[in-house]
Amino acid sequence: MQRVLALILAAGLAAVATAGEQHPVKQVIALVKDLDEKAVADGKAEQATYEKFEAWAAKSIKDLKKAVEAGTSKVEELELQAEAKKKETEVLADQISQVESEVTALAASSKTAAADRAEAVKLHEASVADLTTTIDAISQAVEGLEAPAGPSKSQTKAAQLLRLPLVLETLSEDQEVLLLSLAEEKGAQPEEKAYESKTGSVVDLLKKLKQDFEDKKANAKIVEVQAASEYDLAKAARDSTLASATASKGQKEQSRADADAALVSLGATLKSTKADLEGDSKSLKDTELMVKLKADEFKQRKEMREKEHKAMLEGVSILEQVAGVRTAPPAGLVQVSVSPDQAKDRLELVLEKVRQRAQKASFKDIQDLVERAKGEPADDSLAKELDLTIEKQIWKLKDDQLADDKEKQWCDQEIDKTKTEKEFKSAEMETLNDKITASQASVVALVGEIDEAKTSIAQIKQDMHEGLLLREETKNENKLAVEDAQDAQAAIGKAIATLQSFYKDASDSAAILLQEHQPKMWGDSGYTGNSGGSAVIAVLEESAANFARMEADTQAQEAADDEQYATKLREDKEEVARKETEVELKTQEKLRLTEKADAQVKSLKLTDRQVASVSNYLEEIEQKCTGETTHAERKAARDAEIADLEKSRVEVAEALGAPAPKAAEAPQLAAVSSHGPASGFLAPVRAVRQ
Repeated sequence: MQRVLALILAAGLAAVATAGEQHPVKQVIALVKDLDEKAVADGKAEQATYEKFEAWAAKSIKDLKKAVEAGTSKVEELELQAEAKKKETEVLADQISQVESEVTALAASSKTAAADRAEAVKLHEASVADLTTTIDAISQAVEGLEAPAGPSKSQTKAAQLLRLPLVLETLSEDQEVLLLSLAEEKGAQPEEKAYESKTGSVVDLLKKLKQDFEDKKANAKIVEVQAASEYDLAKAARDSTLASATASKGQKEQSRADADAALVSLGATLKSTKADLEGDSKSLKDTELMVKLKADEFKQRKEMREKEHKAMLEGVSILEQVAGVRTAPPAGLVQVSVSPDQAKDRLELVLEKVRQRAQKASFKDIQDLVERAKGEPADDSLAKELDLTIEKQIWKLKDDQLADDKEKQWCDQEIDKTKTEKEFKSAEMETLNDKITASQASVVALVGEIDEAKTSIAQIKQDMHEGLLLREETKNENKLAVEDAQDAQAAIGKAIATLQSFYKDASDSAAILLQEHQPKMWGDSGYTGNSGGSAVIAVLEESAANFARMEADTQAQEAADDEQYATKLREDKEEVARKETEVELKTQEKLRLTEKADAQVKSLKLTDRQVASVSNYLEEIEQKCTGETTHAERKAARDAEIADLEKSRVEVAEALGAPAPKAAEAPQLAAVSSHGPASGFLAPVRAVRQ
């Protein structure tokens, strides 16, 4: 402070050296006051600038924290959506693979069925051909045996029949022997009656065989018609199933393509969101660090301005004490002689003052030296020793003050740092509380959604079970309706045949009776049945047609019901699979959020303990740094003691007639370098905002 005052005084005196009107010290005082007012004004401007910076920083940090929190939530949401889409594509891939397997199996089944059907047609045609050949051969044999061509031709026909496989397979041993005996008769002409008897037996046998083969041929055609109908129905069902499977495959492939596109879009959005989150997090970290540095810097600048203001006030106070002294030496000096006794008395008086001051301040070394000096003659060595001892004490006081200043600086910085850490941890606790609340709310929402999905799955399965029962019931009803229609058609056909046969026979009988000229008892014509018989037959034929339509409609309804049931069953299975996948994913998400909430609770407890620890430490260092007296009180006391010691040095030197000693300079406390005026102070802020 003395060096500052000396520089100010030197500058002031230089500035007013030519002004003789006003006392130079008063002009220096005015200059110092002007400088102080300017420094105070600059400090207020800097305070206003810093307050604006604080407001901007608080808003920026708040906005960045919101952006980081929103970005984190969005990243988590996008990751969940991406995982769900990935799972959906995997499920669709499995379903497409299953449908492809079904399509392949259906195509192979259709091919196999077509081949089997072709083989069956080929066998049927061969069988019918064999039966036709056999029937023709038997017909020719019967004609030959019944014709008067003689035994030779009959024997030939019988021999030809014995070469037919179907005939040999059908004949019993006795029948084969009978036919063989006819074929082997050679040589002498058999008796006519014996030949006719044998021939009649063979003809009856052959006619019976022919009738059996004709029945087999008719049955074979009926079986073939039924087989063709069954094949057509089965083929139509396979074709319908194949078409449905192919359409389902196309839909699933389109769904998978849409899911893949959505997954790619989610990936791009997730990457962009992560980049934004990383940028916001870095900006938040940089802004918080910059705010901390600016706060420390502003605090130090403020302290330096306060010290500067105090130094100027003290300088003005000191200068005001000499504002009325003379500014020029007197015209001449009058030398006043002092006797040795007077000098000794004066020295003892000065030494007593020094001793009292030392005793008051508990400076033991100075007290001992003064006590020893009282009995010794006054000389230069005594003056030097006293001056050196007092100067050492001054240096000790200044060293103590420097240590006290360093401790004060450390205390201020440590308290500020601890308070900042406490505020940061408290804010972290608030953030954790918000995150825990959000996670728990998400878990509750997921539990509700999972329960809802499970309820939906149970309902769908119940509907599937009820649908199966209804399908079986309608299928059975349709089957019974078809059977009833077929039975009705068969019965009506028989009734129509019976009535038609009756009316034909009645008409023929009436014609014969008329030809025999019987008496006319019932009119000119014979009785041919009730006159309404033709109407009955027409009604029966219409009823038969109605039952035929009923059979066709029921079969068509059965096919439509079966296709509708298959479609509904497939859709229900797909919905159940989708819901089960949803339950699985949301269960995993619930577990993840629960674990996350548990981890956040642990972090909250740890942070709470850290806040308590920081609070205890803050309380301890505040008590330690405060002490019984304040730093300002200790400094004022040391400054007073140093002033007394400096005064004692001057008085001792004057009493001993020694030169006035130089004041001991205080060691300088290292100060944090500043960044210049307000423009430089705010330059990093503008850089961050840009």
